[in-house]
Amino acid sequence: MAYSPIVMFVRHRIRAFCSTLLLVVVVCLWSEMSADEGGSLEHGGRTVCALESLSLPSPGSNQHARALLANFRSPLMPSNHVKVGRLVRILRGPRTGKVAVITAIVDANRVLVENPEDKKMWRHVQNMKNIEPTKFTVKVGTNANSKDVKKALDAKKVLAKVAKTSKSKQVTAAAALAASTDFERYQLRVAKRARANAARKIFAENDAKKPVSWNMKTAKKLEKVSAKFVKKHADKVKAYAAKKAKKAAAKKAKK
Repeated sequence: MAYSPIVMFVRHRIRAFCSTLLLVVVVCLWSEMSADEGGSLEHGGRTVCALESLSLPSPGSNQHARALLANFRSPLMPSNHVKVGRLVRILRGPRTGKVAVITAIVDANRVLVENPEDKKMWRHVQNMKNIEPTKFTVKVGTNANSKDVKKALDAKKVLAKVAKTSKSKQVTAAAALAASTDFERYQLRVAKRARANAARKIFAENDAKKPVSWNMKTAKKLEKVSAKFVKKHADKVKAYAAKKAKKAAAKKAKK
């Protein structure tokens, strides 16, 4: 049965909330037991956990609950989930491959993105299916203005870090190839052929010194087998000639 994106989003949120709530309840009970027994929980004669190791405020306070949520993240929530401040890459359309920051979440299917460093990436709405979240984030508020977004990007130099990723390099290379002329693509093809010929020549020289390829290894084995066979045949011919000469000498001695 196929569910709509909104139903899947709600189910995912409920699942994450239930797992986090269960974890909070368990840790709260654990902290109460630890406080009753002097700060540590004993199980089978050995210390299992101490409340001080989590660096949490006193149990029962709002700060305690916030610290628990900060220390423990639900395993159902992906590390690069969509949120305000997340850097995303556009997948399709006239802005394919460009990077932007999520400034607001409109609903379960749409987000508001912007990149002040790119003139073509003014603030606009993008579909969730048309973005690819990255691992980079900046600290901005919901519906932050362009100056705050630019300031947050410059503070961490996130765009420079994104440009160093392998995905960004692939996107840049694909864009450069698409914008190249016929002569530039011809030059690229000639350069690739020259590089392949040089690599083939270097590999052949090294393979001749120390066989690495299957062909050279097989040829070396055949050479050994052939040399062994030739030596064995020569020994047989030599032994047969000596035997024949011995017989001739014995026959001559009888006469």
